[in-house]
Amino acid sequence: MSKTFIIDADAVEKGKTRPISVGEHKLLVCNSGGSYYVIANQCSHAQARLTGGKLRGHKIFCPLHSAPFDMRDGSALGPPATAPICAYSTTVEDGKVFAELTEGQ
Repeated sequence: MSKTFIIDADAVEKGKTRPISVGEHKLLVCNSGGSYYVIANQCSHAQARLTGGKLRGHKIFCPLHSAPFDMRDGSALGPPATAPICAYSTTVEDGKVFAELTEGQ
């Protein structure tokens, strides 16, 4: 794992998401109430992009079938999704969002 710069924190408004590609990683940066999360930008149920999904607390809801995921650890919180998504350890330092990205995830 390596700590990787993802985006400037102020580029993602509160309550919004922003899709980002970093190398082979297709990511979604989420700003939920000032807390930042970096997750894989793909639902585990129908392989849809999570871009545009609603944020509520630490949850994101897939825009296709409303499958909820925990942005902190990627766990599926209800149907129709049963498998988790990748969630990356995220920090904000000096106004910049970093994530611990792993190869192949």
